[in-house]
Amino acid sequence: MKDYSPLFHDNPNPIWVHEMDSKKILEVNKAALDLYGYSRNEFLSLSFQDLLSDDGDLGSSALFIDLGTKKTASSQKAIVFGKMGNPIQCKFSFQKVFFQDSDCIMVTATNIEDAQAMNSEEQSFSDYLRVRASQIAKLGYWKLDIATGTLLWSDEVYHIWGEEKDKFNVTFDSFYNSIHPDDRLLFDQEQGSAMEGMQELDFVHRIIRGDGKIKWVHEKGRLITNSRGKPLSFEGTAQDITAQIEEEQQLKLLESVVTHTNDAVMITDSGPLEEEGPKIVYVNRAFTQMTGYTPEEVIGRTPDMLRGPKTDRNELERFYKTLTKGEPCEVIIANYRKNGSPFWINIAASPVKDVQGRVSHYIAIQRDVSSKINAQIERDFLSKISTTFKDNEDLGSSLEQVCRLVTHHGDFTFCEVWLPSSHKNSL
Repeated sequence: MKDYSPLFHDNPNPIWVHEMDSKKILEVNKAALDLYGYSRNEFLSLSFQDLLSDDGDLGSSALFIDLGTKKTASSQKAIVFGKMGNPIQCKFSFQKVFFQDSDCIMVTATNIEDAQAMNSEEQSFSDYLRVRASQIAKLGYWKLDIATGTLLWSDEVYHIWGEEKDKFNVTFDSFYNSIHPDDRLLFDQEQGSAMEGMQELDFVHRIIRGDGKIKWVHEKGRLITNSRGKPLSFEGTAQDITAQIEEEQQLKLLESVVTHTNDAVMITDSGPLEEEGPKIVYVNRAFTQMTGYTPEEVIGRTPDMLRGPKTDRNELERFYKTLTKGEPCEVIIANYRKNGSPFWINIAASPVKDVQGRVSHYIAIQRDVSSKINAQIERDFLSKISTTFKDNEDLGSSLEQVCRLVTHHGDFTFCEVWLPSSHKNSL
């Protein structure tokens, strides 16, 4: 048979056992001895009234009669006195048990003062944690008493609304008037459904503070009812999400600019530039129009897919080394379209750093400058031909030099020059 005596002796609550007929104390645990301040022998020698009341008015006779027919008796409160005469406010519970072959009463005591102090301490700590959590999360609490119409705000709600607690009269009307006029109709619909218990309130709206500032607020709330379903109160939270809304709006604006700009935009991850290269994570519509590649064809690949024979690798290496240092860089190089045709492109790229200062992405703005570069190349080519005829008195030498320039400029295999005869009737 298992020994359950530790459950009695090690129990933190004071417990002792009385024999019902003799009212003699048969057993006591350490918590009871600590409560009263007696030794074990002293405690076992005390009477029922000695332990439960200073004047024997706890109703012991009625208690024994009641436990003669029931397993438990009603709990009772009393002020008792310890060995040193110190008053102790306790709550006593009584249960009929069979112990040492006798019908007995097991008494369990609770020190009300300790329990109240502990509950008060726990409540104070709980309130502290709630306030600190509210401050950290910038989350305010509010409660509307439906019967009285009283609206209560926590300190954080006053802070969100920009009002001083001891100067602002909080009523539902003053709250409602702070809601932006353009949001009131939808707020009425959402709150109406929540007040009828159809749904919980989960609504984002604007408020106009007393200082004229507009804030975005996320409110959540629910209806509190009694056991019969009667509405008692409406309570919830309010959180200032102005910064979040403004950031989202900025991101949408930037996204719109990037999407509709005529310049090609490419964003890559922060993969090593000196090895295979960073992976492409985003390209806009202008990039597709410029290169012929769709986003699905390039995302996950490296920008090196756009390079070719005419790409200046030395200039590209300079470009990568500058970015590796965390500095922006600009370069003009030859890229290749999906159909294989080359084009000249101006690339202005910058590293993007995260909150910890580490490079997380690279963003490159690309512009097709083929017409400008080709026009300059053509001017340089014609200038070289003109210089060739000026520097060479011999026509044959000049034509030979021109052929070299043409084959190099046009990447041709060979070049021929046909001249008309002096009579201009034959070649």
